[in-house]
Amino acid sequence: MTVTAPRLDAKTATEISQTFVEQGIITSSSKEGGGLQSNNYEEWKMDRDAALVYRLLDSLSADGGLSEKEKKEMVGFLKGNENAYNVLSDCIVSPIRSDGEEVDAMVPIKRSYRATKILEQDATTAAKVQQSGGTLQDIEDSDTLILNATRAGLLAKKLFRAYMYNQNKTDDNEDAGASLEVQTLPPHIPHVNHLLMSLLEGYASAVVAAACAGGKEGIESSFGPMLAYRSGTATSTSTPTPSTTNEGSSAAHDDAGSTASLESPLPVLAAIVTTGCTGRLAPGAAAEQRASNPMMMQQQQLLQNDNTVHISKGHRRKFVRSLADWELLTRLADCIDHPGTDESAMYRSEAACDALLNIVDNIGFPPMPPPGVALDAKKKKEMEESFGEDQLLAPLATDEFIHHLTNCVTGGSLNNSTSASRALLGLFDLATGRSKNHSAPPALDAADTDEVAAKAAQAVDESSVEVVNKIKKSGLTSLMQKRLVANIDLLVRGMDVYGIADGEAADTRKEDRGDGDTDGSVIRHPGHYVIKRPFTSRRLHLISLLADILDFDCDGNSDDKMSDDENKGGDGFTSAREAIDVINDFPLPPSMGGDDIGEDVSYNPFPGLVDLLFAYPENNLYQIQFYRLLHSLCMTNHEGALKIVVQKTKFVGRAIKAIKNDPTASNKGVLLRCLNALRLLSQSLSSHSFLRHYLDSHDGWKAFQDTLRKITMEQQRPGGGIPMPQAGPTPGMLNSGVSGLVEAINSNPLIAGEGGGEKEEGEIDIDLGSEYAADIGFGALSPFTGDEEDAPAGNEITSSGKEEGGGSSAKKKKKSKKKKKR
Repeated sequence: MTVTAPRLDAKTATEISQTFVEQGIITSSSKEGGGLQSNNYEEWKMDRDAALVYRLLDSLSADGGLSEKEKKEMVGFLKGNENAYNVLSDCIVSPIRSDGEEVDAMVPIKRSYRATKILEQDATTAAKVQQSGGTLQDIEDSDTLILNATRAGLLAKKLFRAYMYNQNKTDDNEDAGASLEVQTLPPHIPHVNHLLMSLLEGYASAVVAAACAGGKEGIESSFGPMLAYRSGTATSTSTPTPSTTNEGSSAAHDDAGSTASLESPLPVLAAIVTTGCTGRLAPGAAAEQRASNPMMMQQQQLLQNDNTVHISKGHRRKFVRSLADWELLTRLADCIDHPGTDESAMYRSEAACDALLNIVDNIGFPPMPPPGVALDAKKKKEMEESFGEDQLLAPLATDEFIHHLTNCVTGGSLNNSTSASRALLGLFDLATGRSKNHSAPPALDAADTDEVAAKAAQAVDESSVEVVNKIKKSGLTSLMQKRLVANIDLLVRGMDVYGIADGEAADTRKEDRGDGDTDGSVIRHPGHYVIKRPFTSRRLHLISLLADILDFDCDGNSDDKMSDDENKGGDGFTSAREAIDVINDFPLPPSMGGDDIGEDVSYNPFPGLVDLLFAYPENNLYQIQFYRLLHSLCMTNHEGALKIVVQKTKFVGRAIKAIKNDPTASNKGVLLRCLNALRLLSQSLSSHSFLRHYLDSHDGWKAFQDTLRKITMEQQRPGGGIPMPQAGPTPGMLNSGVSGLVEAINSNPLIAGEGGGEKEEGEIDIDLGSEYAADIGFGALSPFTGDEEDAPAGNEITSSGKEEGGGSSAKKKKKSKKKKKR
């Protein structure tokens, strides 16, 4: 027997209709017969609930969330009322407006904001309960929250679907039981992003489970729209039309590029992936907590508040496996190579790069405790436990992945190529362990005001802190280096070092450039420095990556999965030599006597890199990378490359001339460092080697040796030769307080005047075996003491500084102190 709900009487229907008109839900034209078109009691309840929710969201009191009293009443109304709760959440994911009468276009956005604040309050409360040691069951038993784990999961699914809005969904209201003719608007994406992040903090397990429900297909339906989303439609205050909301139309997107940073869902995606794979909150939330509570930086509190969230191991394994099957990292690389030159496309490429590096950083390096804080075996095992991350990270070392990004460097737009170069550099630095932003424990300061912390800092050697590199443990680091070497021609072509070889840099204090610079053709920098062709961050990223590739073995990067025989098969620089061999096979550029082959040819970059050192004397960042490149050539003693860098480019003569002509030149420091590197390397070689023979026959080099040694020793002398106060018995305090400083001043012959005595020339060793040699990377080399007649002319040195064939059991070499030339 079917029971039909009673129809509404005319008076009640008229009152509700009038309320809806006042709230802007419907227009007066939609009232036919003086009442709503609700035919039964159930529809009347739905209409009534909607009216109450909209009335709340249209009140200014909801701007900052609800008060405790209002929240209690709201919870009582929404706790078992799914229809009213759906209306509240729909104001965020699918806001509506009346069709016909002109109303305030900001009303849907205001309702979305207030609904977001109300639900955010619940998520924040849930997060605080868990941080204080509570459980999800404690949250479920609470009578003060609108959300629970089930609602949070369903809400997360609705938020994921919000990114795929592409048409005017006028029939969505039928699903909610509404009978009014209304227009569905696109969601306000910044609100969607914010609420998803809040849900992740309070209901991480529900969000992760919602994202991977259905495995690979679930990840596709959840994260696919986030990757494909293009910003612009959600922030437009004009009335959207079907033509501007369809995916095929990009005009509306391109007009709102300035809001791309707020609308991009990729940071949210990275946070969800990071939390789901590691079982810890995203680093952004952790940083925010530390900012609000500086005491969390203390060791014990840091361990107590390790941002662990309640996600079961089963959910984590399913989540990681689903992401690996979906090939998340490959899809992020595709986003970096996204077509378009507008501001929205530019930010999307940058955001994809940030998301990729964030994910790899957090998954590849589990967070470790501060120095000096010991972990029990169980806790350490949990930190290092694998949930299938090796499969998720596997694309990093594939030919397709590396070639895609390197090809984007040369063939993509300027924005995309910059993002691709940054991604390649960041990923390889993470793989080798050179960069690990979120896993590194905080450094301890010996000058800390806290006495306990200061003593702990003095007792701990931070270099002994073990950092787990899951990328290296998976055997991916060496594979990445091999793939990069295979694509090194594209990297060299992307550098385009010969395109800016002249640089046209000048110091306006020393060179009169006239008034011809007022047309904006040059870029002025502080300190009277102008440059016509910018160096660009993309070029610096690629040069830094090249230095990483050549410095790979020097950092001791041998993957754990390599056998002992493979690790002991070479002298420690096998991979570096192979990479240098590939580069050295490239033809020399026409400026160095080579043939002009064409534009799409990778020329040997070494001559151009030398030219850039002189063309951009103020570029300290490049100077660091240039020295790293030269150091790799020295440690491998690659004679072919050294001949090009030292002999063909006339580097030695140019460097000496630059130092003599301008003692205050900005690149003087790196030039001195490079000349000392060549000097130290030649000390480890026989006279039959190229470098030593070349330097011994270079008149300018021999004439400059006394000056080079004098300047270098002056740089190494503490205080520049001025006696410095010594530390007294109390750490951090001068000996006898101010008297120590007075004593130091009086002992300085430059200040004391007559009777101060002659300044003693301290004995400072700057040759092989000295502290200085170790500081600039030559601590492993020893002076050559072999038989000059029988010495080979090839690459004699090894990482231990001995002749090849000498073996590690050879007798110790005696250090011969070189007499200073007078």
